[in-house]
Amino acid sequence: FLFSCYTGLRFSDVDTLRLEHLIDGMGGLCIQKKMEKVPKPVILPLEYLFDGKPKVILDKYLQTNQPNNRVFPSISNQHANRQLKVIAIAARINMRLTFHISRHTFGSILAEKTQNPYLIMDLMGHSDIKTSMIYIHSSQERINKHLQGISWAL
Repeated sequence: FLFSCYTGLRFSDVDTLRLEHLIDGMGGLCIQKKMEKVPKPVILPLEYLFDGKPKVILDKYLQTNQPNNRVFPSISNQHANRQLKVIAIAARINMRLTFHISRHTFGSILAEKTQNPYLIMDLMGHSDIKTSMIYIHSSQERINKHLQGISWAL
């Protein structure tokens, strides 16, 4: 889940992530993979995303040998979501926590930090810029809400 918060990968993309999808790029280790849902290839420079945190997670899993050159152990999306429900209860998170929320977390943070829909489109593998713009608009709403709460009196 946390790896997807840092990379924006869908559950199906994490589940099908193999060693051959890991390449050494100019900026270090990258994931180069065709997305499962949309056949658009994506390149994720792990060293540059969230100060390299996805690479730290990945390194822990690369030390274990998974069958079929898998990067992560195989579990079902339903099992992952059940585990996230347990974590949400323990952490007193009052929302329905699912694996897909990790992807939205990535998009939302990327929108807040960059305000660049083309970067969001490239990193998340969107085929239509309108999908990426949803993150920009929701980010702008959050900015406006914060600005409205500021007392500008000097």
